[in-house]
Amino acid sequence: MASQSESQATAVQNVLQATQGDTAEVKLEALSKIPPPSGGTTDRLWMLLVFIFGVLLILGLFAIYRLIEAKIDAAALIGVFTTVLAGLLGLFAPSPLKSGK
Repeated sequence: MASQSESQATAVQNVLQATQGDTAEVKLEALSKIPPPSGGTTDRLWMLLVFIFGVLLILGLFAIYRLIEAKIDAAALIGVFTTVLAGLLGLFAPSPLKSGK
């Protein structure tokens, strides 16, 4: 039995093959009929993204600590660290599109 992601991948390939000679609008309309990924798939992708940002955050803190301990200028690394932190915090900010304003 094929998993949902495999069946969706097959459906996308079949739609693209069936609409090979058609315009981009026809292809987009046909692809829009394929259901989106399940909640489990998007949850796993979300958790993976948050985990990666968390690891980068911890590694950045450790690297900054080691550079300060060695009395080396850590300005560039602090810039990277704050960018990763802002990205991680941005994942939890509410979307302005969902607020309806």
